[in-house]
Amino acid sequence: MKLKLVLVCLLILQISCKKSETTIPKEPSIELAFDSSEPEFQVGAGLGLNYYNDITVGVINLTPTNVKLITASGTETIILEGSNLHNISTAYTVMRPGIATGGSSLAIDYNYIGLGQLIKTKTNKYYGLYHAEWHDGTTLPGGVAGFYASIGLCTSTNGINFT
Repeated sequence: MKLKLVLVCLLILQISCKKSETTIPKEPSIELAFDSSEPEFQVGAGLGLNYYNDITVGVINLTPTNVKLITASGTETIILEGSNLHNISTAYTVMRPGIATGGSSLAIDYNYIGLGQLIKTKTNKYYGLYHAEWHDGTTLPGGVAGFYASIGLCTSTNGINFT
């Protein structure tokens, strides 16, 4: 009797599960293909800049005749500009460590400030997130300099002067 009851319960469970199954529509798939045989493309490589390839790059201007980008180089935030992406001809500093927060020795950006993420609003105001570092003199595993890191928000009305 118990076996019949268990079989009936399983049959009811199986039928109820089949009725509650829903079909989920397939999402369109996106496929990215990377060619690792090509060397890394270094924006502004001819300018002798020192920057990591993991920093973000913000777009200030992108037209057929002008490209203006913002990123970090060394310990500062710079703007790269040229006639197109393959012909970046100038670079200049727009944010230096210690300047954005007043330049005191206790500033969160005492040793590094790197702005890359940038949003331009419909009213032509720029908002950017920057990474700031204050190195405390310690050494982390792997020989990496120890530091306190912060994320800051800055604004600009022209894409060059940030507060």
